[in-house]
Amino acid sequence: WDAQSGTPVRVMEGCRDTLISTGRNKNWPSMLWVATLGGIVRHVVFSPDAQTIAACSGDGNINIFDAKTGVLEMRLRGHTAVVWTISFSPDGKRLASGSTGRSVVIWDLQTGDTVGEHLTGHSDEVTSVAYSPDGRFIASRSWDGEIRIWDAQSGAAVRVMEGCRGLGRLAYSHDGTKIACCGEEGIVVRDAQSG
Repeated sequence: WDAQSGTPVRVMEGCRDTLISTGRNKNWPSMLWVATLGGIVRHVVFSPDAQTIAACSGDGNINIFDAKTGVLEMRLRGHTAVVWTISFSPDGKRLASGSTGRSVVIWDLQTGDTVGEHLTGHSDEVTSVAYSPDGRFIASRSWDGEIRIWDAQSGAAVRVMEGCRGLGRLAYSHDGTKIACCGEEGIVVRDAQSG
């Protein structure tokens, strides 16, 4: 869509089942690459520098691809359940992930190892994670509507606030002062500091 006029610019074929991107159609004949994963792809994101793509799926793994070639660079294994959500840190050196196992995991993308212990405390599936714009905090949202803010370095829980229930995402405002989430109740916006 054109951001100014709101008119459609081009139509492309999207994803079905386990494909990150899918093939040719009459409206958009060129395709950069295709990757298949084990299980349904739940979330896919570009790194801040757009050099890599991370994708998570129902098999509990997170796959890191070269964005130009589609070559699998790394497979992160550590979740024991479906991974719903992933978020790159602003510097692109770490990745946070959340799963049906009710935990958030922080990954070092240089080594592929987890950083510290899994962040636990949610009483339901983690459906969304987001780094704050300055990289100091990670927000996570669970199916029951709880939002938890974590210190990205220590993994300590900083605050807990109510969001919205059901499957949905959350996001920080660009200045990091607000957190918005969506779910069954619609959209809830909270002050990131006070809750």
